[in-house]
This record gives sequence, C-alpha cells and structure tokens, in this order.
Amino acid sequence: MGPEMDPGFAPSAPLIRRNGSFPSSSIGNAEGFKGSRLRLAHNISTRRKALFIDDLESKLRESGEERTVVEAATSLLREVDSGHPLGMRRRSLKGASEMSRSDSRDYRLRVFAAAALHVLNDRGLENRAPMVSERWEISYHDIAWGISILNRHRRRNERRGVGVTPENLRKKELRFNLNTLREFLASKAGFEEAGEIMQSAVSRLSSEGEPIGESEEWLSGRFCNMPSKRASMVAFAEEMSARGKPKGMIRWLREQVPIIGTKDFVSRIRSKCHGTSEE
Repeated sequence: MGPEMDPGFAPSAPLIRRNGSFPSSSIGNAEGFKGSRLRLAHNISTRRKALFIDDLESKLRESGEERTVVEAATSLLREVDSGHPLGMRRRSLKGASEMSRSDSRDYRLRVFAAAALHVLNDRGLENRAPMVSERWEISYHDIAWGISILNRHRRRNERRGVGVTPENLRKKELRFNLNTLREFLASKAGFEEAGEIMQSAVSRLSSEGEPIGESEEWLSGRFCNMPSKRASMVAFAEEMSARGKPKGMIRWLREQVPIIGTKDFVSRIRSKCHGTSEE
C-alpha cells in the first residue's frame, strides 16, 4: 500500500471557465503575461519612434529644399533621435495650443524639420530655413526651442573632436553670418564699404566679449545669449545705422537675410544721419 493520505486533505478540482479554458493563475503565467505586456509596450514605443523619424524625413521633402540639404537635415535629425528620441518630446508648443492631436503632431514635425534647416544654415549649408518656417506658420518660440535641442546635441558631439571648443564654434558661426551679410550689402553699397562695415561689426562684437577679431575668449556680454546669426545681424545693422545708412537699406538687408528675432529690432532702429528715412 502507498502512503496513507491525511484525512483532512482533499485536493480541489481545477477551476475551469465557462468556455472550457483554464485561468492564468500561476506565477509563471502571470510573469509571462506581464512580460508580454512590457514587450508590447516596447514594440509600440519603438514603432512610434520609427514612424516619427520617418515622418520627419517626409516633412523635410515637403520643404522643397534640394536633395543634398534634405539628406543633411535627415542625417542630423536621425543622429539626435538615436540618442534622444524626438518623438518622445512632450513639451507644450505655443503654436499647437488649440490644435487637434493629429494637427499638433504634424506641427511638431514641422518644428523639428525647420529647426534642422536652421542649424544647417548656421553651419554654412545655405537653404531657405526662414522662409520655410514662415510658410509653415511656426511660432518663433517653438522654432527657437527646436534649434536649441539640435544645437545642444550637435555641440556636444563636436566638442569631442580634437581642438574644437565652444569658442571656436561661435567664432566660425559669427564669421560665416557676417560674410553672408557683407556679400548682400556689397550689391547695394559696394564691396569696399560693405567690407568696412563688416570689420566694424567684428569690432563691435569683440568689444562685447564675443570670440572674434582680437579676442579669442567668449565672455559675458550683450550678445552672449543671442544665436550667432542674430548677433551678427544686430551688430551689422547697428554699424550701418552709426554710419548713417538709410533705414530702408537696413530693412532691405534683413529681407535678403531674414533672420528670426530681428524683424522688430530692424523696425525700431534709427539711422543717425537719416533719422527715420526709408531711402
């Protein structure tokens, strides 16, 4: 005979649902269920991320920029997205405050796509970033936020290079933007005078602690919190005003190089010799 059973023990019959299936009541099954849910959530998150970055590439193609610009902007966005998924950024955007969920997502795509174009513009790859931002009706605050995210990541990577410092990057960006302004102004004022205005703008920036001209240090000054592009335009416009150039010419230059955040500044500036003259 086998071992005597405890008279107080009576094995319970397994519970069966009405459809004949057994409930998942074991620890192993419960862990498996939780694991499946975690895997499902991960897959959904990965799929959303992939869709967002792919949609960003499509949005860049809608900008109408040439293929080399679109490819460079796409490469920049994918580089940032690989370490800091852009689709997971949940900041409330001013321009999307009254939009539906789908419209808000499309607006967010426009913000990052346009921001990538602005960053490339600052690096010397010319494109129509300001016009694209205006056509897509992007709020200044939102595009500035998008640019800051991409620049933060870009500068972090570039600083890893040998001999690359924030001062060097700032100097390079200022030089590029000042040269662009000089080239446009030369068509109106002549190359010699445009070059003199640029050199005076360099001195103005340097005197305010910018790492350009005689100075190699980046100190706290009037321009330090401005993007390089805006600082260049402000210094250039101030120097034109100091030399008595008409307000109409300053405004014309800003229209040729439509830098975000300078429209109101240019509209308020006065020419020392011409007062509020437009010509």
